[in-house]
Amino acid sequence: MEIINEKISITLGDGSRWELPYNPAPYNVDFNVSEFRFLQTEVAYIDRAKMGVRKFDVILYFLDKENHLNDYKKFEDSCRDSRYWIVNHPYNGEMNMQPLSIEFNPTPLHTTATISLAETL
Repeated sequence: MEIINEKISITLGDGSRWELPYNPAPYNVDFNVSEFRFLQTEVAYIDRAKMGVRKFDVILYFLDKENHLNDYKKFEDSCRDSRYWIVNHPYNGEMNMQPLSIEFNPTPLHTTATISLAETL
């Protein structure tokens, strides 16, 4: 595993704050669109309004050799709170986000959490 120097700060809905190494990943933005198809034509009319939601996938690392299993379990328990998270991203600043899914991968040396996040109001 390469050494991870970047850290991201996340305050979960229950107020617990985590500052963890992470892998930066690209994000995507969808658009608010309506698609209209017409009979007996091979084309559609696309009505696009404003830009939609930013979505990020981040991979967090729990690296404490002694406590990484306990740490990720505490993190997982805190994720049960349904309130939005405050994510302070090194490049994109502070954002209110909701997790869409989380995949945990515990190993004897460290645990990773791959999280899909979407920006919210």
